[in-house]
Amino acid sequence: MSCAVAELAAEWAMLDDHVAALWMTEDGPSPLLLDERRLTIEAQAVKLTPQSVAGAMFIAWLVGLHASIANDEDAGQDERSRHLEAAVTGSRSLARYLAGRLPLPEAS
Repeated sequence: MSCAVAELAAEWAMLDDHVAALWMTEDGPSPLLLDERRLTIEAQAVKLTPQSVAGAMFIAWLVGLHASIANDEDAGQDERSRHLEAAVTGSRSLARYLAGRLPLPEAS
């Protein structure tokens, strides 16, 4: 079964490598454009229910990232609220995945 979240995670990882490399040089595409795509992938991923362990791990990582930023006292209130909402959305997606993995109770 294909997992859209795992596919987004793979694309995100490739972009992350490119963004990190581009911040160090002045050649090539703007790292800001690639970073914008990376942020779009994050926003899409937390809204999807993962269908694989890899997808679930990516969502779990994103939940932790967004929760950490939401707890940053140096961030503005709007930014903190936006990241808290993303963490909650990702948590719901992860909960749907985990609930689907639970064994069904046996009929008595």
